[in-house]
Amino acid sequence: MPIARVLVFIGADWPLIGGDFATQQVRVVWPKKAEELVVRPGRLDAVSVDALHRTLAEALPPA
Repeated sequence: MPIARVLVFIGADWPLIGGDFATQQVRVVWPKKAEELVVRPGRLDAVSVDALHRTLAEALPPA
């Protein structure tokens, strides 16, 4: 499964036109744009999504 690197800035002032960009294969976006990226249809079924969610929650606890 391909992994996409995304850095999301919360509360940043983004330009009206464009705004998101990539640097060193990391997409830099605002929250709504990140949501668009993660809700796209893909190859994961509900069980796989749940397992991935649990794995990430364990590996990346809240700060």
